[in-house]
Amino acid sequence: MNGFKYIIIAFIIFIGFISTLVAISFKQKIPLVSRDYYEKELNYQCEIEAMKKAKSLESKVEIFFREKRMFLSFHDDLEFSQGQIEFYCPLGPEYDFKESFNTPCYQLNLDMLKPCNYRVKIIWYDCKGNMYQLIKNYYKN
Repeated sequence: MNGFKYIIIAFIIFIGFISTLVAISFKQKIPLVSRDYYEKELNYQCEIEAMKKAKSLESKVEIFFREKRMFLSFHDDLEFSQGQIEFYCPLGPEYDFKESFNTPCYQLNLDMLKPCNYRVKIIWYDCKGNMYQLIKNYYKN
């Protein structure tokens, strides 16, 4: 009877542990990457082509981060029209940030970003409407 009592106690502790884990997992907020993820997934082939085009021009585009600022510069021989910078953080949409730009030399103050590891997507268009895309990582502490 003594051994049976320990098995019952261990079983009760195990059920309590599993119940606690289930309760915690239901309370966690897990946001989607974006609200329109299905449309973005359908257009992903365009993004792949834009990344390939941008790879060929990577030496003509300068992107660097210094002292809470992001500097973006396109060389003069590129036919730049407009672009957009997207900062994505997996912690939630309240960390994300988007900004449009229309000058070939652009700098962005990063003070408004919360501490996180960001995936920075830079999308730009040339005068003919061709899309280009680069992805960089940025960690703000």
